[in-house]
Amino acid sequence: MAGRGGKDRGLSPEQKAAVIISLLGEGSAKPLLEKMDDAQVAKVLHAFENLDKISREDQAYIVRDFLQGLRATQGSFRGGPEQARKMAEALIDSERYQRLFGEGAGEEDSGAPQSSEAVWERLQEKDPEELAEYLENQPPKITALVLQKLGAEFAARILKILPEEKASAIILKLTDNQPVKPRVLDSIARLLETDILNAKKTSQKKVTYEHLEPVAEVLSLLPIEKQKKMMDFLQGNDADMADAIKKSMITVEDIPETMPRNAVPVIFREMEEGFIRKVLKVLEKTNAPVAEYLLANISKRMVEQIKEDMEALEAIEAEEEDDILTEFLTQIMGLQKAELITLNR
Repeated sequence: MAGRGGKDRGLSPEQKAAVIISLLGEGSAKPLLEKMDDAQVAKVLHAFENLDKISREDQAYIVRDFLQGLRATQGSFRGGPEQARKMAEALIDSERYQRLFGEGAGEEDSGAPQSSEAVWERLQEKDPEELAEYLENQPPKITALVLQKLGAEFAARILKILPEEKASAIILKLTDNQPVKPRVLDSIARLLETDILNAKKTSQKKVTYEHLEPVAEVLSLLPIEKQKKMMDFLQGNDADMADAIKKSMITVEDIPETMPRNAVPVIFREMEEGFIRKVLKVLEKTNAPVAEYLLANISKRMVEQIKEDMEALEAIEAEEEDDILTEFLTQIMGLQKAELITLNR
């Protein structure tokens, strides 16, 4: 970070944010930090700890697009661990300070900072996919330091998941043999603990769809074209809900899959003879495989009699066909609710 003359000296976004927050002063910065979550505050404080002396020219370069009149600022300021703690003490409440710095916390708390070694051990229990997703957004140098602490096997699993360009940059940083100060590793460990290990996860209740069964019944009884339009609409709004409804629906074309063979004789026994013959006559015209399935699961003698009766039936008008099939499905639902048949869903 050796450049001068109003350059940002390769500062990270978090370090630039730390500079801006420091320049805002306690009165203006405090409301800002109160709106930030612990993870964001931890990143800024970690960045501030690792700043050295920042000249006025560097300050102006960093904030020139955000603050007017910065040139009136006199002198320079110094970052560092002590300054970071002072800034935190002035700007955030004591509970957040303890979580972020691990000082003065006398109570046992699941959110309290652990030793760095405990953090590295817990990280190795995390899902590599989750950790890789987080590290992908970190600077290669930070990620390299983290992987060094996680061991070769776990590090390799992370690198395998990361994009090739990112992984290559991290490998390059891993070859850097420069010593790392313990306090730097402690700061990174605190950051990971806040961001990953102690991050509050929104509890997700298991979504159930039992209440959608009446909806499925209604949709089952609609004409095919309207039913398809409704299902397309539901699919576009909530695919999981639409799939759950579809599984609960009873449709004519699905009868060979949803109706067990031993349920077919019950259908013929419980439904009125004249009506079932009309159903079969319509199915022969509109959905022959379903008619064949139903007839294949009753006695041959009954099939012969039914076919004779069907031939004697008058032609069924097209506008009646939907009504007949809707009534057929309605009666199937009634038999299911009466527990006389069980359908496969």
